[in-house]
Parts: sequence; C-alpha cells; structure tokens
Amino acid sequence: MIKLHDGNMIGRVCAAFLLWAAAAIVLPAQTAPGVLRAPATAIAPALTFTLLHSFDYTDGSTPVAGLVQGTDGRFYGTTSLGGANSCFGDSCGTVFRVTPGGTLTTLHSFDSAGGYEPAAGLVLAIDGNFYGTTEYGGANGCFDGSCGTVFRITPGGTLTTLHSFDETDGSYPYAGLVLVYCPTNKWQ
Repeated sequence: MIKLHDGNMIGRVCAAFLLWAAAAIVLPAQTAPGVLRAPATAIAPALTFTLLHSFDYTDGSTPVAGLVQGTDGRFYGTTSLGGANSCFGDSCGTVFRVTPGGTLTTLHSFDSAGGYEPAAGLVLAIDGNFYGTTEYGGANGCFDGSCGTVFRITPGGTLTTLHSFDETDGSYPYAGLVLVYCPTNKWQ
C-alpha cells in the first residue's frame, strides 16, 4: 500500500487494485502471524473502497508487487502472469500503467527472450524511467531454463533489457531493485 499525494492510499488485493479514501489504515493486532484478533469488518469499517481495475488475464494477472506513482501522477506496476505472449505454456506477465480513475494501459507484455514473470515491483529513477527485474527469461540459459533479467521501461512503454543473468552473476531475481544515492548526485 502506498500513500498518494492527495492523502488517499492505494493497494493490491488479490487480482485487483483498490483505492482507499482515507488518510491512514490501521490493522488490528495479531494473535499469531496471519491471524487477526478482530473480524475483518473491524479493519476499516468507515473507509470507502473504490475498485480501480480488475485484471482479466489478457491485460495481466497475479499482480504480486506493489505500485509506484510516476511523476505524471499515474501508477505503474507489474503482473507476474497474463498479457499477450506465451512462455512455456503460460503467460509471461506485463508492465502496466493505471490512472487514479482506473484506466489501465498495458505498456509491455513480456516474452521469454526479453524476460518474463516479474515478481517484484518497479522503481522510479531520477531519469524518469522505471527499472525492474524478471525472475525468468533473458539471453542466457540456466540449468532449468533462463536466469532472469534487469530491465528499464519508459513511461511510454519502451522496454530495454539491461542485463541477462547467467548463474555466474546471479539467477532468478525475485526481489526488486534499490536506488542508491552517490556523492556525484546521480542515482545508480
């Protein structure tokens, strides 16, 4: 869940994104990991929820990572499955953009050569582009397939594969990227 510039919050629920009209959401205490003490209705009884988008597999499926708000005020994210291409009997995943009003645009449908199944979210860099990883795909083979990639995508949807892992330098990146501030005033 992320807090928006206007004070609302947005978050992922299974295969859809919801917009919460609230300044903050407080979850009840847990008695054990994953077990709530209060009924689900007590989590946010006074909040208004608005469904922004429900994925239909052709535009993506299984959005396991969070969203990042772009400099244009729209939200950018990934789905691990769904999209226009097939990867070894399943779909490959997407990068998408969604407006606060719920209009979704698929910016990129992954394929096996350029990487597929992004499991982590995107990061917005100072150059205005988004960066991410795919768990599988790319130019190099691993013992059970391809090893994954690091990619850059513009807000307009032009994707460039920056690196294909080959097991000597890593494989199957499941986590996202982190921006590091350098003394030269550049993000890397």
